[in-house]
Amino acid sequence: MSYGVDWMHEFKSAVSEVLGAGVKGMLYAGEYDFICNWMGNHAWSLTMEWAGQDELNAAKNTSWVSTDGETSGSYITAKDGQFTFLKFLNGGHMVPRDQPAKALDMVNKHLFEKWE
Repeated sequence: MSYGVDWMHEFKSAVSEVLGAGVKGMLYAGEYDFICNWMGNHAWSLTMEWAGQDELNAAKNTSWVSTDGETSGSYITAKDGQFTFLKFLNGGHMVPRDQPAKALDMVNKHLFEKWE
């Protein structure tokens, strides 16, 4: 029986290639997402081979406070914000739908501000 082709694909090498080209990237996961769990995503982000791998592995886990003043997650970042992994508190698989204001704040911080 075939269940289709949308099942567990490895993208680590593709993300590494994009980062190597100088493109800014962010990987985020909701802490309650059981489809794309934060622990697995965090683990592969740390093993991804790229120029900032050592810096990312040494990065301090830092709380993210969204514009509403609430602690909304935690993150690690490397290469002056070129790549960030963020765990979104109280989020599931559909973070942008469920918490749109905080999701927008996360994207804005990644694109236009420095995390640290």
